[in-house]
Order: sequence, then structure tokens, then C-alpha cells
Amino acid sequence: MSTLYVSDLDGTLLLRSEHTSEYTNRTLNELIENGLTNPTPQPTPVAN
Repeated sequence: MSTLYVSDLDGTLLLRSEHTSEYTNRTLNELIENGLTNPTPQPTPVAN
């Protein structure tokens, strides 16, 4: 069985400084090392 991890960037993975925390970086790297493939978050589109 596979597990799907879903998250967004704004307000979840990104800090107010628009960077990820060391904790987030470590966690994502650990997930990748354990088989998570292509964790590509999609940005929220900017309104015109």
C-alpha cells in the first residue's frame, strides 16, 4: 500500500519569511530518504 502526503506551502511549510524551517527541511529529507518520490508542492496562483 502507498501513502500520499499532501500539503501546501503558504502557512503550512513556509514561514512568514517565505522560507522553510530546519525542522521542515529535515522532515522532507527524511521522507525522501524513506521513499517519497518527487515531493513537488504547487504554489497558489497569483490573482490578476
